[in-house]
Amino acid sequence: DKITQVKWGIEDFKKRFGRFPEGLWLPETACNDETMEVLVDEGIKFTILSPHQAQKMKRISDPQWTDVSHGNIDPARAYRYFLNDGSGRHIDAFFYDGPVSKSVAFDELVQDARIFADRLESAKSLDGKLSEIINVATDGETYGHHKTYGDRALAYLVKEELPRRGISMTNYAEFLEHHPPEFEVKIKSGDDNLGTSWSCPHGIKRWTEHCGCRGGGLAHWRQDWRKPLREALDWLRDEAGKVFAKEGERYFKDAWAARNGYIQVVLSRSRESYERFFKEYARKELTEKEKITCLKLLEMQRNCMLMYTSCGWFFTELSGEETVQVIKYASRAIQLGESAAHANLIDPFLKLLAKAKSNIEYFKDGQGVYDHLVKPSVATLERVVSHFAVSSLFRQYEERFFIFCYELQSLDYRKESAGDVVLCTGRVRVRSLITHEVLDAVFVLFQSELYDFYCYVKPFNKVDDYEALKENLFKSLFSSDLEKVGELNYKEFGTEYFSLNDLFREEKGDILQLLSKEGLKRFKETAAEIYQKHKRMINVYRMLKIPLPEEYRFVVENKLSDDFNSLITEEIFARPDLFEKAQEIRITVKESGLKLNRTPSQRFLSRRLTSQMVSLLSEWDVEKLKDCYKVVRTAERLGIEVDLHIAQEHYFDIVKRLEEDKDYLACTTSQGILDFIDLGTQLMIQIEKPKTSLKKLIDDPAFFWKKPGKNIKTPL
Repeated sequence: DKITQVKWGIEDFKKRFGRFPEGLWLPETACNDETMEVLVDEGIKFTILSPHQAQKMKRISDPQWTDVSHGNIDPARAYRYFLNDGSGRHIDAFFYDGPVSKSVAFDELVQDARIFADRLESAKSLDGKLSEIINVATDGETYGHHKTYGDRALAYLVKEELPRRGISMTNYAEFLEHHPPEFEVKIKSGDDNLGTSWSCPHGIKRWTEHCGCRGGGLAHWRQDWRKPLREALDWLRDEAGKVFAKEGERYFKDAWAARNGYIQVVLSRSRESYERFFKEYARKELTEKEKITCLKLLEMQRNCMLMYTSCGWFFTELSGEETVQVIKYASRAIQLGESAAHANLIDPFLKLLAKAKSNIEYFKDGQGVYDHLVKPSVATLERVVSHFAVSSLFRQYEERFFIFCYELQSLDYRKESAGDVVLCTGRVRVRSLITHEVLDAVFVLFQSELYDFYCYVKPFNKVDDYEALKENLFKSLFSSDLEKVGELNYKEFGTEYFSLNDLFREEKGDILQLLSKEGLKRFKETAAEIYQKHKRMINVYRMLKIPLPEEYRFVVENKLSDDFNSLITEEIFARPDLFEKAQEIRITVKESGLKLNRTPSQRFLSRRLTSQMVSLLSEWDVEKLKDCYKVVRTAERLGIEVDLHIAQEHYFDIVKRLEEDKDYLACTTSQGILDFIDLGTQLMIQIEKPKTSLKKLIDDPAFFWKKPGKNIKTPL
């Protein structure tokens, strides 16, 4: 698996960047001697490790080793690691600066590029040597995800702060080219030579046992579930490997070489990619059915590797989202093994998984987690058909369309209703874009009592049988003989059916929202009626500054929030009366100690601001510029927190275009530039560089030929 994953990582990099990678980042920097050997075998020149993973170091030419096992290795230089086989083969290693990296990840460095740069400068050695590297390693999601606007601070650091301080940006490959290692290093072997990592001081025990490393959850929760989960997945990996080797031998020249080469298919799921793959690795000319079997076997192997995703053990609870995800990968591997080779892997796997105990009584153990959180998400072609059937009641589909990684073709469709019952029948062909497996299916869907859905699916057989089924079903529906409908359905499909709960998760919320629309409308009408009826009493509470009873509070907050958000439309920018009404509601809510739900207004104004900024970037327009200003000012005055993030990015793009595009610049005026600078202030952008074109434009008398009269200037 190590070999395959390194090969896959290399090919993925080549696909994205068009060249062979010189270095490779290991998951959690987890590493041992065997891992280093794999990297060397695959042509990798360097990797990045934690300073606490180093054991000892010395000059390459010296015999005397120095102990650096306490994280005290100098991170300012590269080191050479020689394989233990005496061959002289090697890989270079960088050990990141631990204190600085920790500050970036957990302190507030990424909120201000200047503070960030100060911290980097503090890492420089006192002897002023020219060959040192300040070497920082952090999670990518630190910049912008964990730390809001951290991406901007990083950009400013790289573009402005470091050059200003005479610090040049480099990468490991360039540094190695100019400063090859003078020292060699040995790394810690860890318990049983399994290695060490950057995120577990106990080696790699975080992924095997209750070592004390955890994340969140109640203080008394334990992670003893890690060991049996690991054992269950190891068993599945080994058994699936046997299945793959045995079945793969029938189709491939070398099954494991085929698995290594399968990355080309993963990177491009085109028909041409599939054909090239089978031409290179197949033992013989394969039928379409045999190719599908091969793809299932390969996907089984891919999921067997995905189920070791490191965050599955990283946190506190067995039923956590990350751990559930790795069990889902295992479930998919089991499903594919059964489909491709009739392998019964599920029963022994669940028996082992049940040994993993949850901290939550509801789940009890791994099997409970599987039953409640994994099994309902298992995707089959039949489930895809049912998803289409239910969602087709609420949206229009083309004749050919895609649902996630499935291609569907609607071959027949009919929907009728009688009273509160909706009956829908259809024939649809669905094909997996991953395994190319195809199902030609018939479905019958009943909807009753608004939220009750019963969808029955079976393989298509004959046109005559399907047409007869449709005729009898709709005939019984129109004659109000629902009992007959049920009998026909039972005869054709049995008792198994899909419900609303079997929709893919991403779609459930949208459909429930549509189903709830009428009920919510009635609720709002009732709330408005109660509010009007008791308005006088509510105002008395307000005047006397006495908190409203909770029952009234709920109704009033909903009513006033609806009224407020309904005023925030395009017209509010042209009609002062609408603004004043919205302001009155805001004041009333504040004086009454209530809360105003501004979310719909936030979305509306954020979308409008972004849309107008995009238009302004495309074509300079004074009215769009004014509208952007109005949106931000209106939001500010009404206490609506508009998302400025995208608008700020577009503002920067407009500045760049003003600098570089003379035709675009020619559409502006001096006053327009001043207004644009004012908008920047509203967007919380400080234009502080004297060399920017906005400053130049205002200072350049030649620019003001468009506007007669005295030049108007403003401090930037």
